[in-house]
Amino acid sequence: MARWLCRLTVEELRQPENQLSLADSLAVGGWVLCGLTIQDLLEGPDPWLSLLPEGACFVLEIGSDHIGFQDSAPVEAVLRNWLSHPQAVHWNGQPLLLGHGTTPPRVDPGVRTMQVRSPGQGCDPLWCGLAEFIPEDPTDYRRFLQKAHARMGDSNDLIPAVRALTQDQELDWSFASAEGYCEWLALSDATSDLLCPKAGGLVLLDSWPGHRRWFNTNERDQADSVAVASRSLPPRQRCWGTAEPHHCALLVHGFYLDRLKEMLDPLLSVQDGSKDSAPLDLYVSTPLGQLPQAAWLLQRWGWRRDQLFGVVNRGRDVAPFLHHLLPAAVASGHQLFVKVHTKRSPHLLDGDRWGAHLIEALFTPAALQTIHQTLELDASLGVVAPAGTLCPLSVHLDRNRGVVLEFQRTQKLDGGWILGQDFIAGSMMAGRLEAIAPWCEITPNLDAFEQEMGQMDGTLAHGLERTLCLDLCRRGWSIHELPGDAAAVPAFGYRRLEGS
Repeated sequence: MARWLCRLTVEELRQPENQLSLADSLAVGGWVLCGLTIQDLLEGPDPWLSLLPEGACFVLEIGSDHIGFQDSAPVEAVLRNWLSHPQAVHWNGQPLLLGHGTTPPRVDPGVRTMQVRSPGQGCDPLWCGLAEFIPEDPTDYRRFLQKAHARMGDSNDLIPAVRALTQDQELDWSFASAEGYCEWLALSDATSDLLCPKAGGLVLLDSWPGHRRWFNTNERDQADSVAVASRSLPPRQRCWGTAEPHHCALLVHGFYLDRLKEMLDPLLSVQDGSKDSAPLDLYVSTPLGQLPQAAWLLQRWGWRRDQLFGVVNRGRDVAPFLHHLLPAAVASGHQLFVKVHTKRSPHLLDGDRWGAHLIEALFTPAALQTIHQTLELDASLGVVAPAGTLCPLSVHLDRNRGVVLEFQRTQKLDGGWILGQDFIAGSMMAGRLEAIAPWCEITPNLDAFEQEMGQMDGTLAHGLERTLCLDLCRRGWSIHELPGDAAAVPAFGYRRLEGS
């Protein structure tokens, strides 16, 4: 899936109610900053990036009034300051700059300068390629769908654009609809990926208010829109480096890329091993729309061995783990694993503390050493979990009874035995890969997992947290908690009650 970059004008950027925090949920992987004056550019990127979500990537689009400065050395230095920023988007290995006019601005060699023009117009000489822009002039909306369906012979150096409409704009256009927009977006996404299979395609969204309205008008439309954009796009994979069986497999679902960096940073220095721990091989899943961005970030952060999967956003962290991360680690022959995900729990009063506790228990050099030593002491120990996370299986059994009862039926298990078992709250763990490898054989099809709508419990993924632990124990493996302070673990409605 291509990365979607959304254009933002200076006025939109300054609006306090611009809702930029919705970018991840609406599959926006970066921003195109438009309309900055030369005085704005002289301020440097940081004041403007402070208005974007933390860590957001950006592309600079400069207007025709700046093109007249193509021979000006000071302007070249100003642009260099922007293009060398760590959050600047790179495409085909080069910093990306969009510009209007017939002559590209003067920049350092190696910058990919793309000319901004309407669809169907060619690219002038000296530019690296064409970045489309859809004018706001009202017309028959179906014309853009017609062109998207009939693209032929486009240059590889093309970034297609799409435009959603606000409610006021829609009144002046004919045959415009959210369904048409999602179809146009899916076509442009597929076209861009086809043109750039190695670098990863880009698509420009020309209206942030319109995209918010038509890509997520309500829960039903959101599910339909995600399905339109992903139905014809199977999971994609990026790999580099060579995994080795004696390395430890780090299995990470990276939904939040900013959290991913926080989690991985403590282990970067020991990725090639130390006297106390084995080398580390990374396996990461992330939503399809973030795949190019995640690949670029992981390589820029310095990870030398990684299998990265772009996946449909279904089944929380459980479906990507069972369908992609676990099978890949098993195929590489690893003996040890650590499974985590970029957890956020906004529905809990102390969700950040809870997530930090889980990560610190599993994802630091000291934690890896403790895990290894704990497993060496007990050959029957299959999985270890952070302190305080082993919960009785009866916790919220009412919400997950369907999955548990079906597992009981297929495995012919005694109900009393089931109620005597625990499950791992938060679904983060470490252990022996041989103990959990059979989970690959009992994994439901992806279609069985519900669409992600912010559910806090009761989904197939939540049920599998319980039944996977049951499967482990029925095969004779044990689950133990690691040492540590369990106070950060939420009460989940049954612990630390007054008077108990």
